[in-house]
Amino acid sequence: MNPLTVSRCAIACLSLSLAGLLTIGCANHESAGESVSAPATASASTSASTSAGTVANGDAANAGAGADPATVKSLVLFEGPITGFGSVIINGVRFNDESADIRDDEDSRLSRADLRIGTMVRLEGATDSRTGGAASKIRVMPSVRGRVDSIDTVANGLTVLGQRVVIDSSTVSDGITPAAPLKVGDWVVVHGVNGNAAIAATLVERTNDVDQISLRGVVSNLNRAARTFNINALSVSYANAVLTPESIELSDAAQVTVRASVAPQAGVLVAARIRLHGNGADRQGNAESIEFKGIVESTAQNGGAIIVSGTTVLPANSEVIAKGGFVIGQRVQIKGRFRDEILIAERVTAENPGVMPGSDRARLLGTASNRVGKLINVNGVEVDASEAAVAGGSIESLPAGTFVEVNGATTTNESGMVVRASSIRISKHPANDRAELAHKGRKLYGAVYEFVSISQFKINGVTVDASGARLRGGDATALCDDLYLEISGQIKDGLLVASEVEFSRPRSASARQTATATDTDTDTATATARNDTRR
Repeated sequence: MNPLTVSRCAIACLSLSLAGLLTIGCANHESAGESVSAPATASASTSASTSAGTVANGDAANAGAGADPATVKSLVLFEGPITGFGSVIINGVRFNDESADIRDDEDSRLSRADLRIGTMVRLEGATDSRTGGAASKIRVMPSVRGRVDSIDTVANGLTVLGQRVVIDSSTVSDGITPAAPLKVGDWVVVHGVNGNAAIAATLVERTNDVDQISLRGVVSNLNRAARTFNINALSVSYANAVLTPESIELSDAAQVTVRASVAPQAGVLVAARIRLHGNGADRQGNAESIEFKGIVESTAQNGGAIIVSGTTVLPANSEVIAKGGFVIGQRVQIKGRFRDEILIAERVTAENPGVMPGSDRARLLGTASNRVGKLINVNGVEVDASEAAVAGGSIESLPAGTFVEVNGATTTNESGMVVRASSIRISKHPANDRAELAHKGRKLYGAVYEFVSISQFKINGVTVDASGARLRGGDATALCDDLYLEISGQIKDGLLVASEVEFSRPRSASARQTATATDTDTDTATATARNDTRR
């Protein structure tokens, strides 16, 4: 069977017409894989536990003599899709992103509200076995931005900038619904895992930024004389391009992001800027270990090495290799350390072909808001609780501001992306989150509830006074319940005195629509929600 063949569930979720329209994102697919861990070796360092738990901020400091092993920080680098929020969850690990510097691939600053389930990121931070992880830097890494060239109804995919984009049951969509499916000529941002001359999409987002043309991939067929190279089947001319950083030389197998001002002409993309991401030690930086998702491209290298998304991976020993070996096209999650240009793998999690565990398994931890029937919002994501096993209370009587833990899968209804919950745990707001209020500085992201005035409302169980704050993206007259905000300030006597308030959009189209419902159209909103739930 072709490793990238889409499951029957995914095929059933693709809404296609004779005009070539496509809807993406009906994910509800159980995943499976085999994880094999190797003992620590001199070639592959051991990093901290990856258990997903409540986390605390911490400096990425090395241990001193006599340090408690439970609190020793390990510098780590994670590359993969976001699978949940509260703070941010990547590759199964929950990282506190409260103090993280978040930027796009052009180094422009982003807010936490700009992150989506399925967004591919490069996360630098620290972990320890007691508190989990704390992110210091998060870089968003889309695979391609551009116009949809074609839609393949047989292979269930797209072509964007000459790149084949594979859609399966784990793909999340944003701005694409059954009523407004994707079509040729639309502009999209695609996040995914590159490998085997294709992009296995984790997120496809419709966009209005028609001047944003970019492509991330691995250089091949470099011709320095002609100043050209390939990314998969697309030819790139860099005759007049600005290359950064200058310290890294362009070479075959280099990982790059190409920016252009115009779409490809006659199969050639004329690059305006090229950012080189480096390989090996350059890619790992100061991190003690790197963990990333990729696609197996070759299993016949010397010494048992495999090629995974352009990276040469050498298992530390035979115990790392999953029973039965690897299959070309198979998706894997790898943890290890670079030695020169080779990644020495201490753990490889082999995933079933066409399935990416985690990408279609969403986890949200935060306060609930904006309940309509059995639809709620958690961390800016709409959650359908109609089929969930609920512990600790009832969804129908859930008060705003209640802390919940949601597990489920992403899907698409008439309004957009929604997490269809399989289980919800209702609890009091975690005590350690309360303890964090003692911090001198504080940032909050969430939905407003119990709004009285600009000087009195709540977010995530915290009362906020924004009367003296700088407002960005809105004004005081727009403040109301269910509005999404990102707030910076200081805690004084249990009150968050805001210094800056940024008006943010929710992380899903359906949340944006539901959040605009007023008291005068509650009946309409409830009817719509019930119809969406039935779907």
